[in-house]
Amino acid sequence: MGQRVRTPQGELDLVLERGSAWLCVEVKSGRWRGPQARHRPASHYTRRQSERQERAARALASQLGRPLPERWLVELFFEASGRCAYEVWTRADELHGGSRRGGARGKNRP
Repeated sequence: MGQRVRTPQGELDLVLERGSAWLCVEVKSGRWRGPQARHRPASHYTRRQSERQERAARALASQLGRPLPERWLVELFFEASGRCAYEVWTRADELHGGSRRGGARGKNRP
């Protein structure tokens, strides 16, 4: 549906649609340092950002006359060559307390 979608409440990195389902996705990326690395791109996804993303998703849903979308955070890990080495999808509602919809990580993406 769009990337960098602006609403009065903030910007959504990606808005995706498949059939009647739709998702608002926050994208964080970082350099691949192996599976044991302590630093993850999601560590930069703050409660404040999550709340702003939720407000933006609500505003877009209201504007489009649709139910609330699922909100996801995707972490992309890149090798030095620029190739995407790994990705992790997490329901945004799982982060910062409050799991409204359950969750999935890794290959269990939408």
